[in-house]
Amino acid sequence: MTGSVGKSSIKNMLSMILSMNAHVIYTVGNENAWLGIYCALCNINQKTKYVVLETGASGLGTLSTPIKVVSPTISVLLDINFSHQGKYPTIEDLIFEKASIIGALRLKGKLIISYNTLNMLRNLKYVIREDIHVISIGDGADISILRNNLGKRNSTVDVSFHGELVKLKIPQGNIADLINAVYVFAVLNNFGINFIKFNALSSFYRPLPRRFDRSRIGYKENLTFELIDDAYNSSPISIQSLLESIEIREVQEKILILGDMLELGMDSVKLHQSILEN
Repeated sequence: MTGSVGKSSIKNMLSMILSMNAHVIYTVGNENAWLGIYCALCNINQKTKYVVLETGASGLGTLSTPIKVVSPTISVLLDINFSHQGKYPTIEDLIFEKASIIGALRLKGKLIISYNTLNMLRNLKYVIREDIHVISIGDGADISILRNNLGKRNSTVDVSFHGELVKLKIPQGNIADLINAVYVFAVLNNFGINFIKFNALSSFYRPLPRRFDRSRIGYKENLTFELIDDAYNSSPISIQSLLESIEIREVQEKILILGDMLELGMDSVKLHQSILEN
């Protein structure tokens, strides 16, 4: 799986659920460069049933070269935004680098892809092999995200899945977590896990450290304030998701502490300014 946002969270949730019933190998932490991928592959043994790889791209050839070794059966391509844009000549180069996980798919492999990214590729005249089964996720896609519902204990997302209304559930979470859950469900459904079983398994899910971590400070029922740590990493699209999740929270006062987003290239100033304007 690759993209500009959600890779680590999706890998974490998917690996956790698959590990409940099988031996799973996955990339550790944020080690998603070629060395981390190869180290994960070296851990495969006779008991291994699934291999879950988070793959990053931080320059030309950093993803397209190692992914040829993997030859995945399922590729997940998320939204592509301005993360690491500073290391590519153009945004188109970044998109094609990420899309290398499509060409690396095995014969009759499956591609789970953001509908926005699919349209980007179409506009760039990228042709997906005819043997690949494509499942798009987003507004008007094969799996449409209809509504997010954030709760204090459980959060849910309503999706249209093959014409059926399905409600997916995860503990707490924010908007980004709910979108990530849809991608995880799309992968797990290929292994025979329906939404009822997904909801049962996802109840044990815990987000990555420093990814919308909530610490409540107060005494008993008298809550003084709530600290939300979302500093795992940062990109324009992830910060936008954070702002949307905070906006709907009903509290008297909200204070944001934001650091710089790195590797955004020539558009860095404009992108930082757009966050302030939002």
